[in-house]
Amino acid sequence: MVKNVTGVNFPVETAPRRPGDTDIMVASPQKIMDTFGWRPGHSSLENIIRTAYDWHKSKLYGKLLNR
Repeated sequence: MVKNVTGVNFPVETAPRRPGDTDIMVASPQKIMDTFGWRPGHSSLENIIRTAYDWHKSKLYGKLLNR
């Protein structure tokens, strides 16, 4: 998704887990939604990446990248 949003083709390397890495990861807001009634402002991965990327591009780091 990052490649699609940014238009940047970068290498991706798959490697074995490192010592201390978790066995599994779950990225679900369900528990906080059920407990507190909170709802995420953005639920689309594409939208989350796009807004973050656009924000970074608008800052100095992004200006340096776009020289």
